[in-house]
Amino acid sequence: MPAVPAPRPAVLGGYVAAMLAALLMPVPATPAYLPGGFDKLVHVGLFLGFALLLAWTAQGLRERRTLVAFGSTVAFAALVEVLQLLLPYRSGDLVDLAAGVAGGLIGAVLGGLTGAADR
Repeated sequence: MPAVPAPRPAVLGGYVAAMLAALLMPVPATPAYLPGGFDKLVHVGLFLGFALLLAWTAQGLRERRTLVAFGSTVAFAALVEVLQLLLPYRSGDLVDLAAGVAGGLIGAVLGGLTGAADR
């Protein structure tokens, strides 16, 4: 009897909703102390997870899933930074974008390597 597939699109959708909430919500007037560069690691981690889940959810050959995951992550990271520029309580940052792209590359490659056999 074949295994029941996980609700992959629902998991990805929930992750995206949590990312948007974290990246677009107002920040406190006196932010908590974060060691230098910690927020960049957060961006790497968030977009790594996004790309990994996207590669896990996408259909098609392994290479296609990897490219779709990476391209979508770059576009999503850029969109988030533009949205942050438009919000009065946030600020967009090219270094955050670079951190998101780096996380997306790692996640897409890992997702391509660890995903199910080509489907």
